[in-house]
Amino acid sequence: MDEFKFPTIRLSAEEEKEVALRAENGDKEARELLILSCVPFARKVSQRFHGHFLDGEELFEEALIGLVKAADKFDVHKGFRFNTYAKYCICTEIRNALNFNKKTIPLIKSSKDPDELLELEPDSFDTAEAFVNSESTKSLLKAVKNLKPLERDVVSMHYGLNGKEPKSFTEIGELKGYTKARMHQIEKKAFLNLQKSLEGLCS
Repeated sequence: MDEFKFPTIRLSAEEEKEVALRAENGDKEARELLILSCVPFARKVSQRFHGHFLDGEELFEEALIGLVKAADKFDVHKGFRFNTYAKYCICTEIRNALNFNKKTIPLIKSSKDPDELLELEPDSFDTAEAFVNSESTKSLLKAVKNLKPLERDVVSMHYGLNGKEPKSFTEIGELKGYTKARMHQIEKKAFLNLQKSLEGLCS
């Protein structure tokens, strides 16, 4: 399966604080923006865990669950960035999933212990992602809403943008009456549409 990059959102410290405060006060769009801003980061963290009982997509789905929990529990008043707290929640969720399979925590590809990930700077995972300014972040949320209904549902359900925990492509496929492979195809098309929207904004 080809891996598709989710359009990257970069929030400055000031923007992130404003978004987090809005999310804390029940703003659903702000909550979604907080989640979207950290999706590529969640995938990068999940890729550092490699075990015999969870494949790459399953690890990413666990990472998304941790990310959504982080967005719902993040306390902006404590003064640290969302990435820092999200990293802790993501690693915890993945470790719990691996332990659930009654196996020890596997070695990660970089040969670091999973707990060492918590000491890494968030920016160390942000290597080749394109910068998207604050105006574009608002437009991305609008672009998600303007996707075709099925594309919007798949993206929203897979990334936990509907106020619930993220769902796997298998779960979404069962709900929608499609195969897992078809769900991947629909997400690919949705990503391409989102990327075209962002390219238009940045051109």
